[in-house]
Order: sequence, then structure tokens, then C-alpha cells
Amino acid sequence: MDSGTSSTSQSTQIRTSKCHSFFQKCNWRTLRHVIIEDWSLTACLGIIMAFLSFTMDLCIEYIEDWHDELLSLSKNVPSATSLVTFITWTSYTLLFVITSTVFVRFVAPQAIGSGIPEMKAIISGTTILKEYLSLKTMIAKCVGMTLSLGSGLPIGKEGPFVHVASTVAVCLSKLTFGWSKNHFPQEVRYTEVLATACAVGVACTFSAPVGGVLFSIEVTSAYFAKSNYWRGFFAATCCAGVLRLLRVQLPSKDDFLVAFYQTHYPPDSVTPEQLPAFALLGLVCGLAGALFISCHRNFVLSLKNNKFTKRVNEKSFIIIPVGVTFLIAALTFPLGYGKYIVGHLKHRDALAHFFHKCTWSVSDESHPLKCGAKLLHNWTADGTVSIFVTLSLFVVAFFLLTILCNAIPIPAGQFMPVFVIGAAFGRLIGELMVTAYHEDGSNQAHMHIVPGVYSVVCAAAFCGAVTHTVSVSVIVIELTGQNVFILPVLIAVLIANAVCSYFQPSIYESISKIKGLQQLPPLPATSSKLHDIQAKQIMVHNVKFITRSTTYRQLKEMVSNSIDIEVFPIVNDPDSKILIGSVTRSTLREIWSDQVIASMTEQQLKQSKKRKRSKTWSKISPASSNESTSIHTSQSLPKLSKSSLIDSSSFPKGGEDFSAQRYVKHFVQSLSLSHWKRGSSHKQFEWELSEERLDQPIHLDEQRIDSTPFQLVAQTSLFKMHSLFCLLGLSRAFVTDCGRLRGVVALKEIKSVIENGVSPVTSVPPSRKVTIATITASIRKSSIKTGNQRKEPAASKWSDRRVSVVPELDETGIINNATEITPSSL
Repeated sequence: MDSGTSSTSQSTQIRTSKCHSFFQKCNWRTLRHVIIEDWSLTACLGIIMAFLSFTMDLCIEYIEDWHDELLSLSKNVPSATSLVTFITWTSYTLLFVITSTVFVRFVAPQAIGSGIPEMKAIISGTTILKEYLSLKTMIAKCVGMTLSLGSGLPIGKEGPFVHVASTVAVCLSKLTFGWSKNHFPQEVRYTEVLATACAVGVACTFSAPVGGVLFSIEVTSAYFAKSNYWRGFFAATCCAGVLRLLRVQLPSKDDFLVAFYQTHYPPDSVTPEQLPAFALLGLVCGLAGALFISCHRNFVLSLKNNKFTKRVNEKSFIIIPVGVTFLIAALTFPLGYGKYIVGHLKHRDALAHFFHKCTWSVSDESHPLKCGAKLLHNWTADGTVSIFVTLSLFVVAFFLLTILCNAIPIPAGQFMPVFVIGAAFGRLIGELMVTAYHEDGSNQAHMHIVPGVYSVVCAAAFCGAVTHTVSVSVIVIELTGQNVFILPVLIAVLIANAVCSYFQPSIYESISKIKGLQQLPPLPATSSKLHDIQAKQIMVHNVKFITRSTTYRQLKEMVSNSIDIEVFPIVNDPDSKILIGSVTRSTLREIWSDQVIASMTEQQLKQSKKRKRSKTWSKISPASSNESTSIHTSQSLPKLSKSSLIDSSSFPKGGEDFSAQRYVKHFVQSLSLSHWKRGSSHKQFEWELSEERLDQPIHLDEQRIDSTPFQLVAQTSLFKMHSLFCLLGLSRAFVTDCGRLRGVVALKEIKSVIENGVSPVTSVPPSRKVTIATITASIRKSSIKTGNQRKEPAASKWSDRRVSVVPELDETGIINNATEITPSSL
């Protein structure tokens, strides 16, 4: 009995020790990372985006309903004429578009446009957009998108929702990044969070979690980490699930889970004989997609470079948006030309009509696929024209109006309008095929042709051609709930994608080139000369480095004169140059500010001692107390530089005490990137350190430096460098020889070699000292208007962590991200 009890106690102890060792391994940091930073953060992202999407859709639906009600009221007024109805229709659209334009421009111009090209540049690590992922940008994007979509413009919301989801993800991640003591893994975490956010942004638009994840990977990532898969699917599933639960609460929605555009086609709708027709449809959609991208790019560029539009925008930025909006509202007026293009129908209602299983061209009332009278009434202009006329006019009109909407500086996407245009074109082709087979008397073939299937296939093919994605086929299957048609959809999408990519880049790549977003181009496989280029041929040799013996005086000169360098390498000594790490510019500013605090603290201690002495002497000699106090106070103040940015009136008067932290805060703000960008090197250090501290070596904390910077050998080929930079999201790599620093290679050098086919200059002259005269000359030069000529970035920008682009509005009111390039951080 005792032996049994002892064996039981021993087994219990063993299990207890195993559990104790397990919980020791799973410490709080690991649990916090898994539970809070991964699962909870990802779930919160999906839930928040679901509520945002639902709220915005509800507001957009109310605004559109008010528009229809206002039109009905104006028509029912006995004394109202067609002119009054026209003014009512156009004024309503103008009101919301102008409000959206003004709100976005003055709150956050970064909210203009789609958002997918910018997110692709940020995730790839080549570009950082200033305040692009800030809270005010998200508010401007949401408000502007709601007003713009509610006005009835042919724009989409998928791209803007990707931007909104990324902003929400960054705001949530800041809550967890502050807990981590190591600052360098945050860059990897940012990439993971942004990749997840892009998937959520697509998923919450159509409630398509699988297609959303795949689409976001195709349009935003050149390489995608497998470890991010579960985050994307988990967040997209949370978003789609919550969105369905919210939509069920609406009285007009179904109480069960169905697709957004649920279709019920006959099982024999597609036969093998129709596959060549779908392949031919993919070819036509590919050519049409290339035409759309070409027209879009030429229109935007002509609008930016046109002298007339420049003069108009100089007078007021609102003139062109008002003119374009009035033209679109006039063309969609239901009592005018709009009745021939079904201008009163919303995009989702028109898309539901296109995907309907009935056949519009069938006039036989006994036919099982005969459409209802209400649907035909909309697409025959009250029975005055044929459906072929309205469908043809609809395709042409919205093809042009979608391009025309790019002249309005508002949040707008490209996916939904392109999808609707493709669906309308497919419906037209399907109805023509039904009519052709019906006239030939092929009743059996006529029964197998369903125009709705052609509409679904063409919508996916045209959208896939414009965006250069294959995952659109998955989104279409999730939208319609018809997974049996995956084969014809894939055939058409693959052919359309191949044809369009041969003639034009994708719409997102085209927008990136227009905006000047920095992206690493693909390496041509046919050029053997590029593959022979090595790192030593393109690297920059003049590398400014920091050693452990670098003094604060040398640090001040280096940071002041190297305004374009964001990351400095650290070597052991100037002779051997053994690379031991790297440090960012922001960290060096923190090191300097810490010394300023220490210096000011010492002076405050001296000041307090002198005050005690002055009080002692004031008891002996009261008459001289004021004089001694003023002398001691003046001596206690830190020494200001000659060009201090803080006005002298802001300092305390007399013997009043002041806070060192408050002045250090002003000091750090004065060292912001805007001051570094303008080249004001003589204003970068407001508080001067004492001579003793200036000659002391800097203190580099191990936690503040990156002890494992990415390194390349001098013989690394361009092919390997390109693969590493794309795969790892690098912005620079130090070239070493047996650990000795020899140079640095950045994205700029690789991009220059690939685009120009020649090696750039391998050495960079030392940066000349910035003087007041050069600053004044540069300011005067920048104030002169030179059209669209932009200042080229200096060749010394080899060490920028990433190229930071500050979005601005050019003369045409279109956002231009290439006007100001400064080093920055996310």
C-alpha cells in the first residue's frame, strides 16, 4: 500500500514539475505576444473594420435614398418643370462632392485616391508617406468616401478600405509596440500588420474572406510570408462574420447566410461547347482592359500638364471638381440622357440585374427565363429603345465617366466601377448570343445560353485584366455563390490577364508611376549584362561612420552636415573599420537630447546652490540682493546657439525657475524632419553643451543600436541583391570584406542600374557644409514656379532608411507624392 502511494506521489511530482517547466517556458512575454499582439489584435482589426464598413454602407444607402426621394418630390410638384428637377438632381450631387473635396483637402490630402498603390510601396519598404497612416487621414478617408459614394459617382471603395484598414491596424499596433523594449523588430511587425490589414480591407467590401486575402497578396506584395497567412484569413473571417451578423439586423436583408449577389443559374447553363466563347471573351476583355489603363493614364497626365487646368486651379481648386461633377450628374439625370444609361439605378442594383438568371431579349411570355416587366422597364427606357442600345450606351458612358472621376480629388477606388463595366459588357454579349441562336432556330443551344453567366465571367475577366490579378475569380465565386463556374471564369481571367499585361501595366502600377512612388522594378531575365554586375560596382564608397570613440562634437558636425543620411554604420575604429552595428538618426537625436538634459540638470543644481548663497548674502547685504540674483540667474541659463529657434522671450524672467523637460521637448521638436529637410543645419542644436561634454565620447547603449545590420560581400551579384531586397523588404545593405566596412548599397542604386542599364557613380563627393547663403538661395529658387519640373534627389541619399514622400496637391488638384522627398520613419 505504501509503495503504491509513493509511486503515485512520484508521478504527481513529475507531472507537477513538467507543468512548472512548461509555464516557465511560456512566460508572460510569450503569452502577451501570442494572445494580445497576435490573436486579439487581429480579431479587433476585423471587428472594427466590420463596424466601419457597416456604418458607412448604412450612411451611403441613406444618402442615396434621400437623393431618390428628393427627385420624386420635385417631379410630383405641380408647378415644377424639367429644369427644376434637373437643378435639384445636380445640386444634390454637387453638394456632397464639394463637401467631400473640401473636407479631404483641408483635413488630410493623403486621403485622396485609392490607397492600394501607396500601401504596396509602404509594404515593399521603398516609400514612407508622411502622415499617410495617421488617425486624421483615416477620418478624412471615411468621411470623404461616404459623401462621394452617396452622391452617386461611379467610384469604388475597395482601395480606400484597404487604406482605412491599414490605418486602423497601425493605430492598434501602437498600443502593443510600446510594451516591447527592443525597437528593431517593430519594422517586421509593421509589415505583418499591414499585410493583414490589406486582406481585411478587401474582405469587408464584399464579405469575401478567401478572395480578399488572395487579392491583397497579389496587389500589395511581391513576396508573401507564409506565416502571415493565418493572420489574414483570421482577420478576414472575423470581419466577414461580424459584417454578416450586422447585416442580418437590417429589415430588408435575409435572415440566413447568402452571397452578396446570390445567383440561381440552371445546372446546364455552361456546356463544354461554350468554353471557346469564354476564351474569346477573355481576349476581348484583355484588350479592353489595356485600353482602359492607357486612357486613364493619358487623361491624368494631360490634366496635370495642361496649361489651362493649371490656370484654373491657381484661381480655385474647387472649379474643376465642380465642373466634372456637374457633367457626371447631368449625364446621369434620369429624365434626360440618364434614362438611356439607367442613371437612377445604384451600382449594386445594376450589378444584380446583370447577374440575374433571366434573359432580357426573350419576348415569349411562356418562356421559363422571361424577365419581369419592372426590370425590362429600366433597361428599355420606358419601352422606347432596345436593351442592346441601353447596354451599349451604359458600357461606353461608364467607361468614360469612371476615367473622368479621377479629376476629382476625393477618396475613390477603381475595382467596383471596372467590375460593373465588365458585367454590363458580358450581359450585352450574352444577350447577343441568345438572339443569334434563337434566330437560327437552335432551341437546344438557346436553352443552354444564360446571359447572366457571361456577365459573371466578363466581370471577372475585365477586372482581372485591369488589376492584373487572378484572385478576382475567387471573389466572383464568393459574390455569386456559384462555384461550379470556376473553370470558365479562370479561363477568361487568365487569358485577359496575359493579354493586358503584354500591353500595359496594372492600374495600380500605372497610378504608382503617375504619383512617383518608389518601387523596385523587376529584373529582366533576358539581360545577361545586368546579371554580371556585382555589389562592388554599384556601392557607394564614401560612407560616414561612427565609432565608440566619436565625441559629441564630431557627432554634431556629422549629423548637421549629413542631412540626407538616416542610418549610420558603427565600426570599432577608423583604421580597421570592423562593422559592429548601425544606429538611426532618431537614436542619435535621443542621445544628444539625453546629454542636454544631463547638462541642464547640472546647471540647475549649480543654480540652486547659488540661490542658497544669494539668500545668505542677502541677509548680510539686502541692497545688493537684486543685483546678485540677476547675475546668478543669467549664469544658470544654458548657453544658446547663435541661431536658436526658440525665441528669447519664451525664457523665464528674473529668478523664476523653469522645467528642463519642457525645453528639451521644444529642442526635440526643432530637430524634426521638416527642419532637417529644409537644410537648416545651423538650427539643429539649440542647446549647446559645455566644452567638457563636447569632447567626451558618445555613449551608445546596446539596446539602441542594431547589432546585426544586413551585410553583403563585394562579389554579390545584382540578381542576388534584387532577390534579397524584394524578399526581405530591405532598404539598404552594408558591403563588407571580412567584416570590414567597404561601402553601402541602397534601393536607389539597384533601381538605377535596372532602369538605366549602367552602373551609377561609385563614389559620392562629401556633402558640402550648409550655410545661410545656400539656404536662402534654395528658398528663393523653390519659390519660383517652374511648371512640373521637380528637384532630383541628391546622389548622397544612399543611406536613407526609406524614401519618404510627403503628399502634396499639384496645380491640377491631383495628389502628387513625388514633390518632396525626405528621410523619415514609419
